[in-house]
Amino acid sequence: MTKYARLQAWRLKEGKTQEQIAMELHVALSTYKGWETNSEPRTLEMTARLCQCLRMSVDYYVTGQECIPALAPEETRLLQLYNALPASIRARFAKLMESLVAHLNSQN
Repeated sequence: MTKYARLQAWRLKEGKTQEQIAMELHVALSTYKGWETNSEPRTLEMTARLCQCLRMSVDYYVTGQECIPALAPEETRLLQLYNALPASIRARFAKLMESLVAHLNSQN
């Protein structure tokens, strides 16, 4: 998969439109559409902003692979599973995990 296809697929996974991303980044819609088809941001700063906007790592955008060497394998797997969730469910999942941690901490 090309980085252009990764960008489009990730945007769709996040449930965002091209117009929303263009507005968030303060670029023309045609500029963003180009990034999904045959061009890429002109600066590293814009690439980083684009990836941050989509909650995608720059590693994944550039190579198609995540690079998270500091995490244990089980942590990496949990992160992959979390990222595979639809955006609408991620927030609820995070709140559930926070509640679980708070409950476990109150037991000690």
